Amino acid sequence: LDQQAPSTTALATPRLAASGYYTAPVTVSLTPIDPVSGVSVTWLRANGGPWLARTAYQIAQDGLTTMDYYSVDVAGNVEISRSLAITLDATAPFAPVAAAIEPQGWSADNSFALRWQNPSDFSGIAGAYIHLAATPPQAGQGVFYPLPNPDAPAAELLGLAAPEEGEWPVWLWLVDGAGNAKPATAQLAGALRHDATAPQLGLEVAGLQGNGSWYIGPIDITLTITDAGSGPTF
Repeated sequence: LDQQAPSTTALATPRLAASGYYTAPVTVSLTPIDPVSGVSVTWLRANGGPWLARTAYQIAQDGLTTMDYYSVDVAGNVEISRSLAITLDATAPFAPVAAAIEPQGWSADNSFALRWQNPSDFSGIAGAYIHLAATPPQAGQGVFYPLPNPDAPAAELLGLAAPEEGEWPVWLWLVDGAGNAKPATAQLAGALRHDATAPQLGLEVAGLQGNGSWYIGPIDITLTITDAGSGPTF
């Protein structure tokens, strides 16, 4: 006599990341147990699709997948269906759209804004990396800036500062809510152009001199302006 339905447990591998998302393809393994008549068959389905007689299923597409499963024993007892939700995001965000620095020109004030449009991403855009250099970033480079609203269509970083006076190219790449980031998607957003030093003015006078500091003939006056940063505007 067997009047007890089987019991099925589900195990998803690899482990769930701290972000609450799986960041690599997931295998769901089902383990049915029936100590009396034994298990006859285990059924599973994904997202309300057709039922499949199997004990393992792989999920490789980003998004939310809901797994339903149950087992039937040899005596015909049917387990109540159970569910397991898998949130997978294994893809780094695409490049930011229309990224731009403000102001775009030279500024005596060392405070800049960086604005852009976010690409679509299942887990949202949680932050951005900034790298100030003439060449594209490599793995491990960049400074991370969190964003307050991962689902916002646009984002901005305010108060960016150049390390010192000069022109500093700005590379920008994004991090999604699952923690995926790829420096290869970095976009050159512009440059921080900071110049807080006034130009230097030089004066040279040439002509025939008499006694003291007096000139006794025509003189030529030459002005020289030196500015190592933004250059003179005249």
